[in-house]
Parts: sequence; structure tokens; C-alpha cells
Amino acid sequence: MIRRALSGLFSLFVLVVLGYLFFFVPLGERTLYDHVSRIAATPEAEELGRDAERASERLEEVVRERINTDASIETETETEESAEPTDPQN
Repeated sequence: MIRRALSGLFSLFVLVVLGYLFFFVPLGERTLYDHVSRIAATPEAEELGRDAERASERLEEVVRERINTDASIETETETEESAEPTDPQN
């Protein structure tokens, strides 16, 4: 139990240190956050974001179709099983 608490505290400490480095320690003239923000604002990065959004929408459609197909197959199977007469002799 103590080991788990120490592990959690260590993870929190590492997260705080990385956050501090990301937002406050300059790499050249700017912090890592500033560099990432400037890169994300480029037209290429914005295009990548739009493409990723479109791809995720297509993936969502495929997953929803498969879920609906699987659900309809299960419903048909359950209907067929309930429609089969049971033999009282067995």
C-alpha cells in the first residue's frame, strides 16, 4: 500500500517537472510550448488536423455500421433460436 502511494507521488512529481519544463524553460528564444504552438499554427499542421478529423469521421461511420450489423445478426439469431420448437422428450 505504501509502495503504491510512493509510486503515485513519484508519477505526480515527474508530471509536475515535465509541465514546468514544457511551459517555462526556454529552448533557444522560446519555450517548448511556444515552439509547439507555432508549429501547430502552420497551414500544413492545420491541413493535417482537418485530414485527421475526416479520417476519424469515416472510421466512426464504419464502426457504427459494424455495430448495427452485429446487433441485427444477434437479433436474428435470437429470433431463430426462440422460434425453434423444443422437444419435450429430451
